[in-house]
Amino acid sequence: MKINKRTIFVLLITLIFVFLAFKDMQFGEFARVVHEINYKIIWLIVPVLLLSMYARGIRLHYLLSEKSGMNINELTGVCFAGSALNICLPARAGDFFRAYYLGAKNNSDKVKIFGSIVLERIFDGLCVLGLLFIGIMFFSKNHLAMKLCTYAAILFLGALSVVIVLYKFNKTDAFCGFLVSVAQKFPQKISDILVKIISFFNKLLNSFIDGFEIINSPKMFFMVGFWSVVIWSIECLEFYVTVKSLGLTTGFSVTLFISSFIALSSAIPSASIFVGLYQYAVIQAMALYHVAKEPALVFGIVHPFIQSLTLTLIGFAVLFKNGVDVRQISEKAKEET
Repeated sequence: MKINKRTIFVLLITLIFVFLAFKDMQFGEFARVVHEINYKIIWLIVPVLLLSMYARGIRLHYLLSEKSGMNINELTGVCFAGSALNICLPARAGDFFRAYYLGAKNNSDKVKIFGSIVLERIFDGLCVLGLLFIGIMFFSKNHLAMKLCTYAAILFLGALSVVIVLYKFNKTDAFCGFLVSVAQKFPQKISDILVKIISFFNKLLNSFIDGFEIINSPKMFFMVGFWSVVIWSIECLEFYVTVKSLGLTTGFSVTLFISSFIALSSAIPSASIFVGLYQYAVIQAMALYHVAKEPALVFGIVHPFIQSLTLTLIGFAVLFKNGVDVRQISEKAKEET
């Protein structure tokens, strides 16, 4: 089995954060917290998660400008499948799958759909920024949280600005036309190759930018934003269920920091979105409320276990039902990285 440098780097980051998460942990206290979990409450995560995924299906409907040709239930299934692949495969293979599957299902441009999915991620980022900002303004003006808020603002507001500029003032054709004119000054054989390459990337970039078309529709833009807020509100409720099952008295506001810290940590490369960085992010978020490492770590293990188990079982059931070859998706995702 070939292991490339990126894989080694990602595994190293994961191991570092696993070490930081478990460092100085009292295993006796950890066991006590696990023993005292209210299992009648914690399984409520599942119906709340299902509600969140249904909301994601509705958002995807509007994100594709109501042109997917699929109903909300089918789009929700696509979201489940994408989440399952993101859990089990590297390189955000689930996002690649959604673009590929939706494109193949409706004979649409896959690159354009992938552009829409990138825009979806930006909306998620803006919601995370909002949660973090509310948490800082009303509950904790922690230095780390303020730094993360600044980072999130630069990243996601900057990304949205770039997307709007790219769509509204698309100069791809003009720029590529200039490159073609330069390429034509080379010898014929070299010129022909360069022109083909430039034309290919011109088409690719235009398709990707076309995926931002909801920017031209105030209704679609609003609906995607609205459902993004709904989704992240449900995510906070899901985290709160876990908090209550552990018998913690931190209140609902802790979920603002948990959700935003976890979401921002996912931008760092790691072997799995649920291993290492996830636990470390939860520990740092709960530390703002003076929660000890042991219950925070129990949260960081139990919650993603139930979440990933639910998403994986339903997601792979959807993939199996639709005859999707997971190995092909894995290979395609690796080619993209």
